[in-house]
Amino acid sequence: MAAARYAWKERAITPWRWAGPWRRKRLSAARGRSWEISDQSSVISNQYESALRSISVNQRSLKLSLTMPHSPTIVITRAVHQAGELKALLEAAGFRTLLYPAIAIQPPEDARALDTALRQARTYHWLIFTSANAVEAVARRLEALRLGPDILQGPSIAAVGPATARAVERRLGLDVALIPPKAVGESLLDALPIPPGQRVLLPRAAKARDVLPDGLRARGIQVDVVPAYETVLGQGGDDLPAALRTGQVDAITFTSPSTVRNTLIRLEREAGLGAEALARVAVACIGPVTAEAAKQAGLQVDVIPEQYTARGLVTALKAFFGKNTDENGHG
Repeated sequence: MAAARYAWKERAITPWRWAGPWRRKRLSAARGRSWEISDQSSVISNQYESALRSISVNQRSLKLSLTMPHSPTIVITRAVHQAGELKALLEAAGFRTLLYPAIAIQPPEDARALDTALRQARTYHWLIFTSANAVEAVARRLEALRLGPDILQGPSIAAVGPATARAVERRLGLDVALIPPKAVGESLLDALPIPPGQRVLLPRAAKARDVLPDGLRARGIQVDVVPAYETVLGQGGDDLPAALRTGQVDAITFTSPSTVRNTLIRLEREAGLGAEALARVAVACIGPVTAEAAKQAGLQVDVIPEQYTARGLVTALKAFFGKNTDENGHG
């Protein structure tokens, strides 16, 4: 693929009078001059190399900065049940997609703490969801317990971002009282108007950052953190190692620190590939927390959107690849 891209770039930067098949034939210029193209090959080569040097100072930035003649191919590392939204947005924006689920979601090993908290939900002042996965896990647990979502009525509900809020409304049929300006735990912590002494229920992944619960406890708020699901290694999807080896990947998206870690685990286990396999691929992270995880894993981050959402990520990728398409609501 790399060779094809450079060939395309050669055609783009070569003057029109040299365009056409590279075969021996005479061309007549307006001034009546004619020459053999084969005799001019060294001149063309020198001008081509000069143009390439002026475009970029190194091979990686050249690859990432060229406006490509094909639709860029973007890898989605989200869990299978979450990949649909991002896939649809990317394809509507003109991208091709590959699916490589780095994570999968499963119930916690011990759900007793979650069961107790759900049955006592009305004793809390706030119910906070920090991911759509937490919403889905709570909804499924309620179904397993044969309890209706109305048992959660009473506490005010906060969601970390618009996608999580939509999941609350769709899966639980409940209204969300608060969504922070940025879809990240720090922004949610700053936005929550909870006075000291109140109780908060926080169902979330078994392993997650403690920025939010620690920050709330520092304000004198009682926080019950209960594991609602576990994040495990994903499987299946497209053959990413083969696509990387043949240069068929232009960018890879990460939507959580776990997608970063598990993508690298899968690549190493399945093909013996390390972080260097992504050195010639644009790395796009949904927000600063995920970006920091990528950097710590040895990746160079190229894209971070202003809005930490799937739509924001697609908009940032369009800008990165220079795609001047009409938003049409897909941005």
